[in-house]
Amino acid sequence: MDFKKLFNEAQKQGINELSITVRYNNSFSIELLNQNIDKYEGKEVQHYSFKGKYNKKIGNYSSEHYFEKHNQMIIKTIIESASLKDDEEEVIFSNDQKKVSYIKEEAKLNLEQKILEMKQYYSKLSEYSPLIKDVLIWFTYTYSKIRIINSLGLEKEESNHCFTNYINISVTKDNDVKNDYYHSSGINDQNILEESYKLADRVIKKLKPVNLQNGKYKVILEPKVVADIFNTFMPALSGDSVQKERSIFKDKLNQRIASTKLTLIENPTDLNRPNKRLFDNDGINTYQKELITDGKLKMFLYDAQSAAKGKTKSTGNAFEKANYINVYIKPLVKDELELLKIVDNGILVTGVHSLHSGANLISGSISLKSSGYLIRNGEVKEALDYFVLNTDFSSLLQNIEEIGSNLAESGNFRSPSIVISKVDITS
Repeated sequence: MDFKKLFNEAQKQGINELSITVRYNNSFSIELLNQNIDKYEGKEVQHYSFKGKYNKKIGNYSSEHYFEKHNQMIIKTIIESASLKDDEEEVIFSNDQKKVSYIKEEAKLNLEQKILEMKQYYSKLSEYSPLIKDVLIWFTYTYSKIRIINSLGLEKEESNHCFTNYINISVTKDNDVKNDYYHSSGINDQNILEESYKLADRVIKKLKPVNLQNGKYKVILEPKVVADIFNTFMPALSGDSVQKERSIFKDKLNQRIASTKLTLIENPTDLNRPNKRLFDNDGINTYQKELITDGKLKMFLYDAQSAAKGKTKSTGNAFEKANYINVYIKPLVKDELELLKIVDNGILVTGVHSLHSGANLISGSISLKSSGYLIRNGEVKEALDYFVLNTDFSSLLQNIEEIGSNLAESGNFRSPSIVISKVDITS
């Protein structure tokens, strides 16, 4: 689609710079409870966002449709919304004229085969254990495209696609019901039956929980637990949080904030990841970067606006839901069995809950209802009743004793299991 007429008309009416973002999203979902289809739906959406600079202020307009006959309405709305603002905004439009285009076709799905595969999970798991009551399974395929162009000559576009498989198993015995889940996402579809058997074993073990005595314990945090905690505190690494004095790391640049075992990397450009981004929402190219290297804080993340305010360069981190894409903890060499031997006697933490209320981004304090298993003599033993993990994010980072090799994904963050030398636990 050509926007030259809109650019020319906007320029004539005083909009010095204009940026347009076009997003396309096509998704399909199937959900089965046991062997019954609960949901079978598709959704296709296209969205246009217009951002213009008028009298050094930013005005906006958005719509699900665009036609040239709308040009005057778009220009008028941008001017009006900019005029309502009191202060000038430090927004820099990228003038990078090197074109980026990475477009792949949507995957061709065999839905009948996929539904048969999903139904087999329930039948095979029912044979695996009579304690299994319900199996909830869903599959989602998402294809998305983004195109950004502006009046300074920038033109970039890319596509992503993602297969997500999720399973939640409920078991029951003597009116006691327990459940847990597993999910995977990637650029290729996956059969998760083997992981489902492991999940079933874990959930069945939850039927006989034991109480835990209060005290300080050596713990293993599983990958999804590490991801949940780090995702909560990742905003502390944004330049915007530092500028607003909402970061626990605001005075820590180039200082050691964690164990020397920890290296934290962002790589938005990894073509093997379903959430890859070759450029951010400002149109600035992304790149791989180490945020923490051997425990030392090396940099903060900036979009164009926070970079201008901080008199520095954007790091290509303007995104709508978070200021980072595909962050991961660098895995080391020890496998899960070796980590259990290191802990010997302690706790395997498999889940944390109520992160919105139990983790404070400003102070760094952590007090989270948690679930897990007892580790005794280097082996995973009984499931534990819910307990509370009490620490703070800085202490957690400093007390990292070992990092595993089992890199696993949880949303926008990947991590191995991590051994923490001491954590205060209350039941």
